[in-house]
Amino acid sequence: MVSIRDKNRLFPKICKNRIPSATIAYKKYRNLLTRIKYKAKQNYYQYLVSAYQKNSSKTWVTIHDIIGKYKECSTIPKVVINQGN
Repeated sequence: MVSIRDKNRLFPKICKNRIPSATIAYKKYRNLLTRIKYKAKQNYYQYLVSAYQKNSSKTWVTIHDIIGKYKECSTIPKVVINQGN
């Protein structure tokens, strides 16, 4: 969380100043953070699959979560249009 906050603080600096060294530093930090997040997600799901190794139903729930099979649907509120009453 702190790393994401640091990345977000660096972004306005490169937008304002357009200094090449700041841009390069931001891109390196962003790429490093992306790799770390990817590895953390990968480790998390590996842990879940190994934890549920004996329980096939929870293993399948985890697999469906990974591939995004059961996404939560958000409801859209109804829009009421006045017909000139």
